This record gives sequence, C-alpha cells and structure tokens, in this order.
Amino acid sequence: MRHIANRTWLEYLRINAFGRFYRTTLGPFSEGLNIVYGANEAGKSTVSAFVKGVLFGWEDARGRGVKNTYKPAELERSGTLIFHNSAVDEPLELTRVRNADGLSFAGQDAEDIVADIDKDTFATVFAINSESLQGLNRTAEVTSHLLTAGSGTQVSPAEALDELDARIAGYTSRAASADRSLARVKDRLEENRLTMAEARKVADSLKAQDCELAELEADRALLNEQLAAANAEVERLTAAEASLVHIDGRIAQAQESLDCLASEKILLAGEGRSYADVPPVQEVGKTRARVFELVEQRAAAQAKVQHAQERFEDASSAYVEAKGAKIYQGAALERRRATRKTVVQAAVAVVCAAAAVAFALLWSRHGETLPLVMAAITAAAALGCAVAAALSAQAVFGGRPADGGQGRMDEAYQRLDQERSKLMAATEALDRFDADVTEELNAMGLEGAYGSLQQAQFMVEGSYQAERQRESYDRRVALHQESLEQVAEALTAERARRAEVLADVGLSDDATLAEVDAALVAAAAQRDGIAAALDESALRYGELKERLAAGAGDTALEELKIQRAQLNCLYEDLAGDLARDLIARRMLVQAVRIWERESQPEVYARASELMALMTDGAWTGVHMGQGGTLTVSDAAGVRREPHLLSLGTRQQLYLALRIALLECAGNVGASVPVLADDILVHFDDARRTGAIKALEELSRTRQVILFTCHKEIVSAVRSQAARSTLIEL
Repeated sequence: MRHIANRTWLEYLRINAFGRFYRTTLGPFSEGLNIVYGANEAGKSTVSAFVKGVLFGWEDARGRGVKNTYKPAELERSGTLIFHNSAVDEPLELTRVRNADGLSFAGQDAEDIVADIDKDTFATVFAINSESLQGLNRTAEVTSHLLTAGSGTQVSPAEALDELDARIAGYTSRAASADRSLARVKDRLEENRLTMAEARKVADSLKAQDCELAELEADRALLNEQLAAANAEVERLTAAEASLVHIDGRIAQAQESLDCLASEKILLAGEGRSYADVPPVQEVGKTRARVFELVEQRAAAQAKVQHAQERFEDASSAYVEAKGAKIYQGAALERRRATRKTVVQAAVAVVCAAAAVAFALLWSRHGETLPLVMAAITAAAALGCAVAAALSAQAVFGGRPADGGQGRMDEAYQRLDQERSKLMAATEALDRFDADVTEELNAMGLEGAYGSLQQAQFMVEGSYQAERQRESYDRRVALHQESLEQVAEALTAERARRAEVLADVGLSDDATLAEVDAALVAAAAQRDGIAAALDESALRYGELKERLAAGAGDTALEELKIQRAQLNCLYEDLAGDLARDLIARRMLVQAVRIWERESQPEVYARASELMALMTDGAWTGVHMGQGGTLTVSDAAGVRREPHLLSLGTRQQLYLALRIALLECAGNVGASVPVLADDILVHFDDARRTGAIKALEELSRTRQVILFTCHKEIVSAVRSQAARSTLIEL
C-alpha cells in the first residue's frame, strides 16, 4: 500500500448542538489512523452518529423501535465537518442544520466529498461496530454494489439494476398505486370501450330523433299561412344571426389586422427615424444631370405625342359624328319625299274622280249641251293635272338642303387629316429622339442601358445606396398605408353589411347578437304559440325538440374519445418505456457481471491476505461460492461457513472483508472517514495485533477513526501504529 498524494480528510468536528455536545470542536484528526478514547458515556457513539448525521441527514424518531436521535432539548441539531486537502489552502466545510435544508458546502469542490457515496453504503461498509461485524447481509450484492459504485457513474449499475427491476415489475402490477402499469391501463381501455359503446347508442338515438325532427319541421311548414309566416321570420332571424356571426368574425379579424398594422406602423416609424439622418447624394455628376435632362426631354416629347394622339382621337370622333349626321339627314329627306309623292298622287286621284262625277251629273241634266260641258270639264281636268304636276314636282324636288351635311363632313375630314399629320410628326420626333438618346448614352459609356433612360438612371444611381434604401422604406410605408386603408375600407364595408343585415330584420345598427338571439327566441315563441293549436304532429315536434335540447349538452362521448386517445398514448408511452427499461436492464446485468468477474476475485484475494494477517495464518482463504455462499478456509484447506466460526473469528472475517472492499473500491467515498466503534473487544491479544496492522494498512489510503473505551487497546494501537493520532474525550 502507498500513500495517495493530495488526499482529503476530516480534520475537525464543529458540533454546535448534538446530543451532549454544545459548541464543541474536536480535532485535529490526521489523514491516517486516529484513536478517539473516552470512558463510557463520554460521547464516542455520539461523535460517530454526528459524522453520519452531517453527511447523510439526522436520524428521525419515526419508525419501529426506540431510537436515539441525539436531539437536544429546545435546540436544532447542527454542526460542521471541516475537511483538509493538502493541495488546497482553504478548508472544505460540510454543514447541516435541518434535514429539509440539505447539506451546505463551503470551499472549492466541497460537494465532491459525498458525490460518490450513499447512506446505505456508508452504514454497511464505512460505519463498523462489534454488532455489524457479526455478519454482512447479502455479501455478494453489497460487494457488487460497492465495486460498481466505483465505475465512474452517478449511480452504481447494481443500484440502478435494483431500481429497474422494481420499475419493470410495476408495469405488470395491478395494484391501485401502480400508476405506470400496462395491465391497469389495458383494463381502463376495456372499460372505456364498453362505456363508449353505450354512449354511441345514446348518440345514435339522438341523431335519429334529429332526422325525425327535420321531417316534422318540413311537414308543419305546410299547415297554415300564419305558421309559414312565423317560420319565415324565424328563418330570417336565424340567417341574420349566422350572417352576424360571420360578419362579426370578419370585423374582429379586420380589427385585429388593423391593430397589427398599427403596431407595424409604430415599428416603421421607429425604422424611419434611422433614415432621418441619411444625407442625400451630394455629387450627382454631369452624366447623372444629363440623364435626368434627357428623361425630362423625353417626357416632354412623349407628352407631345400624347397630346397629338388625344387631338387625333378628338378629330376622328368628330369626323365619325359628322359622317353619321350626313347619313341621318339623307334618310330623313327620302322619307319626306315619299310622303309628299303619296299626297300628290292622292290629290290627282281626287281631281279625276271629281271630274268624272261632274260629267255624270251634267249628262243626266243637260244632255243637249254636253259638248260644251265636255270642253269645260276637259279644261278643268287639264288645269287640275297641271296643278297636280306642279305639286308633284314640289314634293319630289322641293325642300332639298344645299349639301345634305357634306360640308360639315369635309371640314371634319380635313381636320382629321391635319391632326394625323401632327401625330405622325410627333411620333417620328420621339423616335428620332430615342435614337439620339441611344447614341448619346453609348457615347457616355452606358451601353448596358441599351437606349433605356430608366436603365441608365438605375446604372447612374448605383452609388447612391443609402438614398435607394430610404426610397425602399418609403415604398414600404406607402404599401403599409395602402394596406391600412384597404383594411379600414374592408372594416367599414363589413360594418355597413352588418347594418344592412340588422336593418333587414328591423333592428338598429348597434344591435348585438344577444338582441338578435332574443328576437329569434321571441319569433320562435310566437311560432310555437301558433303551433300549439296543431294536432299530433305538433306534439311530437315538441317532444323531439325537448329530447334533443336535453341531449345537446351531453359531451360524454367526446370526453370518452379524448380519454381513449389519452389512454392509447399512455399505453404506447409505457410500452416504449418498458422496452427501453428491458434493454437497459440487459445492459446493466452485463455491466454488473463484468465488474463482478473483474473485481470480486481481487476483493476476496485481499480479504484472504487480511484474514491470514489477523488470525496469524490460522485462516488463509475467503471464498464466494456460485450460489452467493461465503466460506472461509484454514491452512489445511478445510472450508467452513461463517455461522460455524467463533464470535471473534467471525468478526475478524467480516472486518477483513470490509477492509478489502474499502481498499479495492478506493474511488468510492475516498474522502469519507471509516468509523470503527469498539470493534476489537472480542479479539485476543495476537489477533488484536493483526487487526490493528490491517487497520494501519487501510489508513494508508483512507482515514480511519477508531473509537474505544479500553486503555489497553489505545496502547496496542499506539505501539503498532506510531504515527496514529489520539483524541481524548
């Protein structure tokens, strides 16, 4: 055995209040073997319990049997363990007052002292007394636990394996407390399935009744005019309510968008402040000035073309109008001519008829003088024909306009021709200007613009990034303002639609959904009052209405569906956890077996050496059988189980086994002291000497504190371990 550099050991005990001690400091203890000597009731067991209490919590009076908790009257147990590390100047302190407050640490890495040891390991291996030396329950498991605790993991594989076994057993447990039991979840799923079947029957019944109700509504609508009117009113109010729900939703959405845009406007305003100090481009240059000048010139030329185009379009419209007027006037003249011709023809016919009548009358009265009469009639007829001819000529050729609108049309056409010439001249001028611009841009080194003044502007403005960014910001502000206006317009439109819907049902613009619903209820009540006088159909309608209203609030089926989904998820999660735990268990079993195979032989070999040392060669071997049975062999190779040994030999066996475990698991609780409370009282002088040598060897790698009330044991230890430290109580 060799000493370990930079060891940490317990140097002082500062007992504020514990048992019989009050504001007491014990020490200094050395890093090796220490002896605490005191008479009976001097407080040796109290000191040992104090160390354990600070490290792992004060003893609780609850539980079976009577326990000494070392709690002073009217005081809280408290105290500090002060450790020393040869590589660190400052002390490391572990302090406990109340268990609920836990252990507090002071000093660099002080918490590492208890990071790799638990309360059970300390009580089983580190805290030794004559009673505990009579056995070591579950020796193989304790050995495995301690050795794997030194594996560098936060929890030893053996301890983790125990926890996993308990957890795996919980997956199949049917106990009420087993909240992670797959069996119980499966039972709950089956119960849920049966309950859902009943709930579905109720839901199906409600659906059938709902269908029947719809049919009755259609039948009852035909009963009388009053009921139809009432139904119409109900339907209007229902539609209005549905429309209001959608409109109010859109209004809320628009209002929300408006609020978001208002927030964005604030953000844009904040961003705009960052552009407030952006200076404009100071040096434009001749090229930039000329490009802008050309842009203005082209805009002027384009404006001329536009003006000429507008004038040409006006002249074209005037020409079309004049041409249409001429055509209309010609048609009117032809209609007048036809009318006059008809009148003349009628007049000639009348004159001829009158002459014939006159001739007949004269013939009947004056037959003798007929030739004279005929001459007179002939003259009169000739005169009438002349008059008719004159009238016909007047009807055909009279009243004709001078040109029938031709002059106006010629004037419009002349103007159209002039404006066409002007438009062509303006267009040709613009084309020439564009050609000159292309040539000039190429001469200025802007061939990449391909004659485009816009592209030329972009190229010349390339160096003015800051101004363009501000322009981009301005555009975003404009777009944002446009969006703001659009949303505001949409909001106004929706509010107008809402007012229209309310006006249709005779409510004010500011009426609420509750008022619409109240109006709907009133209309339904009026309809029900009319329907009260109806026959069995009305009674059935009311019955179905009542049943459906009662079932409308029943959410049992939906709740059961949610519960089933949750149970399925829980079952899948638990199944996955079980699979992972089984895999982890297999890995942990392999890890424990590796540790047992590699480390346990070393433990029992060292225990054999220590047993031979303490018994002066009488017992030379410590063995662990396949079934976990511990045996010890003598010099002749005869093996015996521990219960067949004497009390002293059995205590020497378990002391040797504990020392071997502490030496082989050197990285478990390396800074925690080994407490041995009067463990040598049943040893004879020779074996006591061997046990002291074994403890002295252990003290080379671990701090050992031996408590005793026997002076001869103190003398024996001092003689065998000259460098041991004596603390007297």
